[in-house]
Amino acid sequence: MKEGLPLLQEPAPPSAATTTASPTIMALQRRKRRIGRATGSFAVALLVTLVLMLVSWSSTQTASPTELESIMDEYRTNGFSGVVRVSHNGEGKFSDWMGHANEEFEVPMAKHSIFPIGSNSKIFTAVAMYQLQERGLVNLSAPVNEYLNHADFVAFGFANQTQWCPRVLQPAPSSSANCENVTFVNLLNMGSGIDGRVVNDLAYYKGSIAKHVGAFINEPLVFRPGTNYSYTHANYVLLSYMIEKLSGQQLDAYLSKQIFQPIGLKRTYYDPYSGGRYVHKGFVNQYADFYTQPRATVATETVQQKKEYLSTGTCSPDVNSGALSGAGGIHSTMKDMHRVYKDLFHNRGRKSKVLSEASIRAMAQTRNPVRPSYAQGIEVAFDEADVAREWPSTISSCGQMKCVVTCLAMQMPSADSSVIAGAFTNHIEFIFPTWDAFEQWQPNQLWVASPTGTPSNGALTNGFDQSDYQVGGLSWALLDAFLRYTRATEN
Repeated sequence: MKEGLPLLQEPAPPSAATTTASPTIMALQRRKRRIGRATGSFAVALLVTLVLMLVSWSSTQTASPTELESIMDEYRTNGFSGVVRVSHNGEGKFSDWMGHANEEFEVPMAKHSIFPIGSNSKIFTAVAMYQLQERGLVNLSAPVNEYLNHADFVAFGFANQTQWCPRVLQPAPSSSANCENVTFVNLLNMGSGIDGRVVNDLAYYKGSIAKHVGAFINEPLVFRPGTNYSYTHANYVLLSYMIEKLSGQQLDAYLSKQIFQPIGLKRTYYDPYSGGRYVHKGFVNQYADFYTQPRATVATETVQQKKEYLSTGTCSPDVNSGALSGAGGIHSTMKDMHRVYKDLFHNRGRKSKVLSEASIRAMAQTRNPVRPSYAQGIEVAFDEADVAREWPSTISSCGQMKCVVTCLAMQMPSADSSVIAGAFTNHIEFIFPTWDAFEQWQPNQLWVASPTGTPSNGALTNGFDQSDYQVGGLSWALLDAFLRYTRATEN
């Protein structure tokens, strides 16, 4: 199903002179690469179709809603299951939803289906920390250790410890008596040096956030705070604990009262028990689609043949959302997440219901020194003309919870104008070169960062390829098309 604007007259087909990639499209491609670690590779047939469609649009032409629909028709043809939305200055302009929220009972996807948003949760945690700073309860530039005491370490599981003294792995922990100072800002922009690999081992844990912190708090740092970048959930798990400590409230209660309700988020929640105590209606289940796509060698080149559907399997979450807390445990809808971006970043945060303009600017500007595209819970990019880096021209983020991927992209052509595009999916796909390769594959291989047998050039050998239907690229494609549409109607 879809909702959209009244159709404009179709633009004339581009001439041969306009079919090369424009600066707008090349910028779009760069943004797709920047959108982060949560997205996978293109499904090849989808990639070819989408890229040809984008390249055929000249930057001098205008997009119409039919082009937005054409993009979605291609995704629908290729088995996409999910929700998309485009909004302009906070007003919904285009939305579409397809596939199933539940395959077993054939429950169709709905406009307001609720997804686990994974790392998109981090923006809420960052907002909460800045709220606490505005209330005078914390200085985000100060070391975290200044706010910890013996009671905290008892909760972490270290009854004989009274302070946090992190040291760097060199390759063994330094024997120096000097402790490193990990600040809240270091946690927010992934520059703390905390090694989060231990946290992943607690994916099934349903206990308190404090016990989760205890799994990594005394592990050696992998680099000195503020000198590098390492994306790890542990940073935001520790921040989640500090939100509870500083506010005196449980994380779910704090987020609901201080952020969800003021912004008007009607279907957003954090459940520390991950559904163990309460049933949440409208929640999507997760699935994996399996295909074969043989390769043939023609004149020394590998040619992909037609992709054949095999089956769809249940993708049971092995990452407990309650344990991930403010690092990745929040659930939300497409519309609610558009409301979040609009409240915080439209009009440069001047009318936010939850934070001051100064705090929002700090969230967007205080970036990781080694990876300056990562701010605090969001990815940012600045126009080249903005030498002072006053305000990002684009803000984006993707989150993944096993077989769910949620991506949002926002562009701000001016201080009082913004376009937000989002794409959420509850399916990922696995593509095998042969039926035998599929038969040899085991479901416990589902959560694999780099599938074996996939060379760096992307050609599949004896392993499998994994894709999330490129929802990040879909977000940017919809945003780019709609921007040209609005510019045409405003002129």
